[in-house]
Amino acid sequence: SKRFILVWRGAIQRFTPQGKLLAVFYMATLPFVIDIRLSLVYQFFGLSLALLGFSLIWVFAVRIRGQGFSLHRSLPAFVTAGEPFSYECRLANHTGKNQENVHLMERVDDIKTHLSHPETAAPILPEQEARLRIQGIAPERGVLRFTGASIAIPDPLGLFRSFHRLAAKD
Repeated sequence: SKRFILVWRGAIQRFTPQGKLLAVFYMATLPFVIDIRLSLVYQFFGLSLALLGFSLIWVFAVRIRGQGFSLHRSLPAFVTAGEPFSYECRLANHTGKNQENVHLMERVDDIKTHLSHPETAAPILPEQEARLRIQGIAPERGVLRFTGASIAIPDPLGLFRSFHRLAAKD
């Protein structure tokens, strides 16, 4: 069903590439865990389970703390259908901590419109902002409506991401 696909896609987006690799490794060790005489596989299973568990707990703990970010877009007045366009976003950090590897994910009403999801190159210092250039292609004529934005912050192990919704000023 459509709801299952949306939930599955959201769950997959939370994993970083390293996290996806560890999750596949975890699944591959599952059939061998039944025989505990295979102690090396059993240890790998336990280690991967502990790492994924730590990452999941960290993600939900960070999500509860709140956002602490603000976003301001500088959008172009017009975009030509089928042609690439770009705009600038300023992502401000109000958390009081350095934030590294922050991914900005824009959402638009039209599913055919493709936007890049940039990652900040340098840490965003407290009360500072990062300037990000977003590129996209509007496939057809009409109004391009932004439905929101999210930032994804990876856990300290780099396996899982915490998502935070942002209110943007256009």
